[in-house]
Amino acid sequence: MVWRIFRRSKNESGRHVVGLAVVQDELIAVACEGEVDGRPHLVAWERFPFDPTAPAEAGRALQDFVEANDLQNWSCRCTLSPGDYSLRLVERPTNVPDEELIDATRWLVRDLVEFDVEEAQLGILTIPEDGNRARTPRMFVVVARHEPIMDLAHLIDGVGLRLAGFDIVESSMLALESRMPEVVAGSASLRVDDKASVLTVSRHECLFLARNLHVDADAIETAAQNALQDPDGSDSGIMDLLDSLLLDIQRSLDYYESEYGQAAPSRLTLFPSPVDFSPLIPTLSEVFRPLQVEAYDLTRYFEVPEPLPTSVQPVVALAGGSAIADPGLLGDSLVPAVFRGLGAGFGLPAALRIVAAAALLFGAISSLSWTRLGEERIALAELEAEHDRLTKRVEALRAEEARRVANAADPRSRIEALRAARDARLALLRDLGQSRNRPEASFSNLLAGLARQDLDDLWLERIEITEGGDAIALEGRSLRPEDVPILLRRLGTEKGFESRDFRTFEIERRNDSLPGVAFRIATREEESPSGGGAP
Repeated sequence: MVWRIFRRSKNESGRHVVGLAVVQDELIAVACEGEVDGRPHLVAWERFPFDPTAPAEAGRALQDFVEANDLQNWSCRCTLSPGDYSLRLVERPTNVPDEELIDATRWLVRDLVEFDVEEAQLGILTIPEDGNRARTPRMFVVVARHEPIMDLAHLIDGVGLRLAGFDIVESSMLALESRMPEVVAGSASLRVDDKASVLTVSRHECLFLARNLHVDADAIETAAQNALQDPDGSDSGIMDLLDSLLLDIQRSLDYYESEYGQAAPSRLTLFPSPVDFSPLIPTLSEVFRPLQVEAYDLTRYFEVPEPLPTSVQPVVALAGGSAIADPGLLGDSLVPAVFRGLGAGFGLPAALRIVAAAALLFGAISSLSWTRLGEERIALAELEAEHDRLTKRVEALRAEEARRVANAADPRSRIEALRAARDARLALLRDLGQSRNRPEASFSNLLAGLARQDLDDLWLERIEITEGGDAIALEGRSLRPEDVPILLRRLGTEKGFESRDFRTFEIERRNDSLPGVAFRIATREEESPSGGGAP
């Protein structure tokens, strides 16, 4: 169902992101284009039915949303349904590098979740360490089911969006709260839902506590109605209806203070939910004084040209959290490997990542070549020993032949045969001596040097290294012609390029559908294999 589509202004700039959220049996989509007065500009949104067992219908609806709003190739992040992931607090393994942390953590959560961890996607939310407290460092581990992740990834990729990553309800709440005015101490957030209610405590945009609360939505609804009829809060029945919720919140805040040695949070944010908390804010403020209690207003922190119905703010806010989520939180850690890196397109950074991976593979092959070279050297030493033995044997045979010369009518044929055998063995020894592999470290240096260049508006389409690394040719395109000389200057500082002289420099604007200008640089003066014209 399409609720409303806002018309975008041509004067906006910045990130173009589509945020998705799976909320029970619905898929919510929002599109944010740049910022207006420091607020994300929400330009379009829609909600439509979503059946996880048959995502094709939702895919068609999302396709219509993308085409109707010209969102093709926009970056996209998606907040998972609470039933599709598990968030666990565990001790962080010591002496483990960050790049190996996920693999090292997989065994820690093996018995903490109800699904197969080996096929699950894992993400890490770090908790800052306190040097003043002798406490084992901890971290949150997100364990997401493989099947829903793959279905959503295929759905997003199939409609022409670039999959940037997945979020969870807690990280989307953290993203929304990070846009609110900063408070001195930490801040707590509460989101109430019919099936999954979440309380979080964060500080400096880092998650410290996350709890799933068992909330009686009907009791809260009744308490809100009673508060409307009793504005001064004298009705004791309101407190009785809220007793379970208030107790859970207070226990969580007490745990945060004692466990992390932090001051009590300064603010409690009530995110939009099916229950209207507005009438209960005075009561909650009185109970948790001096905690500042306020309701989150989506239209205050997002630029929304037209008012949003109150009934849709809870789901639109969650999808909006995905759109503005900090990539430094979960990034693409929950994205399946087959989709990882596709969201970045095919520019120079992505191409160089592929080149870097190829360089690592090349290094592995080189290592294997050195191993084989060592084995061949051993074999060569054995052959050299055999050569010495055969040389002595030849000398002995020569002496024997010299003694037989007088008695032999024609010893030349025998001598020639022995010489032929000797020459054959010596030739074999020479061949083996010349078969030592040339170290391929120069190729790794060249590829690693290329991988370190990061020019967003320039990409390589062809890398040619021949003649053992003596001849190099690079072909590609650039949206900014001035980036090509910058690439040459940077390469001049890289090991492997510093002593090389590029003699061919071609740049042209071709009559084709590809953007930018084409260029070719090479260390040989020769015609470009791609048929490039004059600069």
